[in-house]
Amino acid sequence: MSQEHHQKIHLNLKDVKHLQIQFAKAATDKLNLYLPTSDHSDPLKSRVSSLVNDFIYEIFEASKNSLDIDGATGNRDSLRSLLENSTNEVEPFDFSLQDQVRKAYQEVEQETIKLTKMRRDAPSEIKKSYEDSLEQSLSKIETLQKELENLESENEADIENHEDQFKRGVSSRLEDMISDYEESMRSIKEIKDQMPQERNEIEKLNNIIEFLQQK
Repeated sequence: MSQEHHQKIHLNLKDVKHLQIQFAKAATDKLNLYLPTSDHSDPLKSRVSSLVNDFIYEIFEASKNSLDIDGATGNRDSLRSLLENSTNEVEPFDFSLQDQVRKAYQEVEQETIKLTKMRRDAPSEIKKSYEDSLEQSLSKIETLQKELENLESENEADIENHEDQFKRGVSSRLEDMISDYEESMRSIKEIKDQMPQERNEIEKLNNIIEFLQQK
């Protein structure tokens, strides 16, 4: 029966270097816990640290055949020599930067949801605002027409008296209609103006994310 071939784990050389650094850091933290010395030249601690680091490198070397590492040159080079090469150094993981990117993504998501809601609701809101304004105007016009009909049926003695009242009423109602119309137009304009502002906010947040990801 032929030997089974297990799929290798694919990693970048810098990923392996990052893992090695994390192992070394954890080992150093334990060493400082059990051998707490203020003198960095302590021979015992230095020797133990060296042995632990050698052991960590041996672990990675033993696992080399199970890894498919980008940047490695086959079996000719030891994994330790590759990891100790200064050109393969990796920057420490920036958790603060990761948090900034996460928050920026959340803001983009929130703004996208808001913009989607506006696109969905704005047409109906504009239509409703216009219909309400039109209905109010028609109602006031109907009231004025009724008052005109009442004036026509009255005698001349009452006409002059009611004409003044009617003119004042018409003037007041026309002012109200104009005011309602202007308010409706302002509301419609505000709704329309908000949409490009939301798009600009999303574009700014996307630019922030691209900038952070390039750092």
